[in-house]
Amino acid sequence: MDPYQSRKWVIIITMILIGFIFAFRLLFLQVIDDKWKERAADISQAQKTIQPPRGLIYDRNGILIVSAEQVYDIYITPKDINEEDSTKICHIFNINILELRNKINNACSGYNVRYKASLFFEGISKEEYSHISVKLKQIPCLSVKRNTTRGYPKDNAAHILGYIRKISKEQYQNQIINGKGSYSKNDYIGISGIEKIYEKELKGDRGKIIYLKFGLLFFISSII
Repeated sequence: MDPYQSRKWVIIITMILIGFIFAFRLLFLQVIDDKWKERAADISQAQKTIQPPRGLIYDRNGILIVSAEQVYDIYITPKDINEEDSTKICHIFNINILELRNKINNACSGYNVRYKASLFFEGISKEEYSHISVKLKQIPCLSVKRNTTRGYPKDNAAHILGYIRKISKEQYQNQIINGKGSYSKNDYIGISGIEKIYEKELKGDRGKIIYLKFGLLFFISSII
């Protein structure tokens, strides 16, 4: 009898066991466990949220009574601001240093944090924005988002139409607790009248764009 026969079977069985272990581990990582799937998506994809404009309101004759006008919101990232930027910001928005500090403190309080962009100036008209847009691009701590605000071509029926305002901290937290987290912290919500009754139809559904990240392009850009 070959004295190495038993050793051969030990090696074969060991290799088979190792193969089963690797196969089970791969099955667990790729099929069962979603953690690595989500991590791979985070590495390879980037998402951008699309905020829908609030719906228009017409009367029974098809006449527009509540419109949506385009405005611009300015956001600031407090941790990125420096002394030179502070001077430029005061000059652009015609504010003093104390007003600027108060706005920065507000951008760091509540559910706002220093390392994320927070609302700085709200509802700047297209005309105003056209005058300062070039200057804003020279300040890295500022960013701009297009938004819509309510317009009223007919100055009547205000008590029926109602009004909207930015969602409060309590409303925002309650809708998350109730499992209806469809609002972000800077969204507007109907408070009274038609704006409140038809809130679901008027607010619209938020969408998103998914971008693919190309590692090769990042690698080439880093070399250059």
